[in-house]
Amino acid sequence: MAGTHPFLRKLRSLLKAVDDEALASLANRGLLRRAQKDLESAAPTITAVDDGRVELRVADATVDARELPSKCACSCPATGVCRHILGALLYLRDSPDLAEQDGLVQGTLFAEEA
Repeated sequence: MAGTHPFLRKLRSLLKAVDDEALASLANRGLLRRAQKDLESAAPTITAVDDGRVELRVADATVDARELPSKCACSCPATGVCRHILGALLYLRDSPDLAEQDGLVQGTLFAEEA
């Protein structure tokens, strides 16, 4: 399960401290709104997780999410931080499915310690 990978949990934890204002500063408010709108129609899919990166399929693009949001890369032709990267970061930060997986992992760890 992708949600149990240590780097994914670390990245999600770091992104919890990044608000919408900070994400907008990576690109602009309009692009952030577009990314939020895109998420309403289809959630990204995590395709790979390893130490140092999470790969996601966002619409018709592949996003390579790194520890620093400014170091993320996308397969689309846009330069810099695009709507796909913003959408991936929003998904990683806010996804209730991933939060649930994090909770299950934490619950398991606490159960093992008891």
